[in-house]
Amino acid sequence: LDEFPNPGEPDRFFETRVSRDYYDRWTDRYTHNSFLVRPRLSTGPTFGFLHNGRIKIPVAKCNSEVCADGWGPYSLSWNASGFTQKAGPPLVPGASSDPWAGFFSGRISRHHQINQCWSHRPTVNVFGRFLSEDFDGFRPGELDQDIFTQYKSDHRFGLRLSDRYVYQPCLDKRYWFRPHLNSNTDQLTPDNLGFAVGTDQLLGPIQLHLGYRLTGFLADNDRSSASAQNLLQLDFNYEHWHNRFRRSELNFSVRHDVEGGTSVALNLSSFWNHARGYRDFRPETISFRQLREERAAQHYYYNQP
Repeated sequence: LDEFPNPGEPDRFFETRVSRDYYDRWTDRYTHNSFLVRPRLSTGPTFGFLHNGRIKIPVAKCNSEVCADGWGPYSLSWNASGFTQKAGPPLVPGASSDPWAGFFSGRISRHHQINQCWSHRPTVNVFGRFLSEDFDGFRPGELDQDIFTQYKSDHRFGLRLSDRYVYQPCLDKRYWFRPHLNSNTDQLTPDNLGFAVGTDQLLGPIQLHLGYRLTGFLADNDRSSASAQNLLQLDFNYEHWHNRFRRSELNFSVRHDVEGGTSVALNLSSFWNHARGYRDFRPETISFRQLREERAAQHYYYNQP
């Protein structure tokens, strides 16, 4: 759903993931590592490893999250991942039956608190991909789309510019708007640009996310004419604290391409973190963190042995 044209063959799979999140308060660094196994109905399984981290870079004597002039410290984030798959016999001689892909990105951003309700975060992101295959030498639907698509093959490296504006009138509701622009690998013409807009609402243990994204893919070396993609997004998340040591989340997600298909995902996650609450999760990955930490503190207090 981040590509044009969209991949022609839909995929169905079940994924199991084991992850570790950790915050080191001495270096003010967050890290996340995951191993995944993705059995697929049509062909062989996929195996993957993901790593990402974040560290803050203070500016002058700015030690607080938001300085007196509204600007906080710089945030430096990085991501790296690798996937491999046990695919079926390739159709083209010379293609590997064990395709693999690697991805990395680096991002620098800075939070700016405009006033009590408005904030924004400009971001610069560079990324790159390494693919074992330069072409689709397999039957349709054979390759995991995290391993290979024609779009990924044509866009190995790039630059992404974005800004996220957030209006939060109260602690349990917010509205956001995010313009973005993606560069091309081998030409000055941008590959695509657009914006996303949406709202988030917290209702006790339930969090709702509703969004719309418009992306314009420009005419370039990869496509003869421009095209627009309209994407609707819906997320439903339910959180349950079993005790002060363990919580679970149920997430249901729908992504609907108006001109294409629909992607549906159901995720169940269980967290064991030795009563550390949300401490090990990067701030931008936990929405409405203040309210959720208050709920966690209540469970911590009332469930003491």
